[in-house]
Amino acid sequence: MQQRRTKEAIIARDADILELTFQAKEYADIGHKGCLYWIEKNKSFLKTESARIILYALLTMDSTSWWKGLENLK
Repeated sequence: MQQRRTKEAIIARDADILELTFQAKEYADIGHKGCLYWIEKNKSFLKTESARIILYALLTMDSTSWWKGLENLK
């Protein structure tokens, strides 16, 4: 396993974890509740405070909320 010691490597790893967590949240929101365990487990892998803040925001909203209301942007 590669060592992740630079700031850039740590941030990149957190970004990878967040991306997978966003996908898991989408699945959980449409009914695949097994993803919730995976999301909980991966919280502990995040190293940066900013990644934890993003994860908290993700967990407090519906994963489809970003596109609601777009039809009103005409």
